[in-house]
Amino acid sequence: MTASAAGTESGTEACPRCQTDNEPQAKFCRSCGTALTTAG
Repeated sequence: MTASAAGTESGTEACPRCQTDNEPQAKFCRSCGTALTTAG
């Protein structure tokens, strides 16, 4: 099991496309550039 699979490790958000962990306030993935959506 990887930390990025959950997307909640250390308050990060996993990219839905590449599963890279991004900061919670990020609007785009730092790896692939996919727009991130935040719940709430």
